[in-house]
Amino acid sequence: MHAEYFAHLAAVPGLEVHIDPDIAWKVSPGAAWSNCGVRLRLSGAKIKTRLDQILARYHANGRGAGFWVGPAAAPADLETLLKSRALHCRKYFPAMYCDLGKMRAPQQPRDPVRCEIVTDYGIFRRHPHPSLGRITTAIRRFGLAAQCRLAELTPRCSWDFAAMLDGVPVGIGTVFIGAHHAGVFDVGVLESFRNRGIGRALVRHACEFARCQGAEGAILIATNLGYGVYEHVGFREVARFGFWYTARP
Repeated sequence: MHAEYFAHLAAVPGLEVHIDPDIAWKVSPGAAWSNCGVRLRLSGAKIKTRLDQILARYHANGRGAGFWVGPAAAPADLETLLKSRALHCRKYFPAMYCDLGKMRAPQQPRDPVRCEIVTDYGIFRRHPHPSLGRITTAIRRFGLAAQCRLAELTPRCSWDFAAMLDGVPVGIGTVFIGAHHAGVFDVGVLESFRNRGIGRALVRHACEFARCQGAEGAILIATNLGYGVYEHVGFREVARFGFWYTARP
């Protein structure tokens, strides 16, 4: 799913995307989370050289970078190879899956929020972006511009959903519709509005949209903050992915 999403992101100006047979990876102006490789299936006699080439490109970018290493990653000693190159495992994050035909019954949030597709991205210049924060830095401006660009693509494959309260966005999340499944990314709720059911309402609404678009299931990588939110919707943990990263050179 992440490799499909990376291919979709190739349309964003300023984002360098590589969809190679042995790894999908991207280079951006952002932090390590934005400069990462997924679906690592490295093989052959030149695995070390291949890793060094990718890391050299990341170092040339001048920012941190990382790799998402899951149960199917290859070779078997990949984590040892990363460790020998001064990469560190930030944490093992849960990968979660939801059968969209078996979502749990919705629970009403405490606040009368309205979940809707974002059509006016200018609203995030007037109000804080629930995931990116206030658009006051170059990295955040790039992130917002990327969302705007992806919303313009035809055919459209990704949508940003906002939880609106009194005309103000208090939560947001992105849904990408792949060949068979949906990916849920960058879910965020403003700190002062957390633990009020807004995240659950937003994720469920986005997943219902994905189901109507024909997706069989939804996939995401969760943090401790979001784990319970996703469980309430009907997601279950199916694997753990280690995020191996290196700080900027």
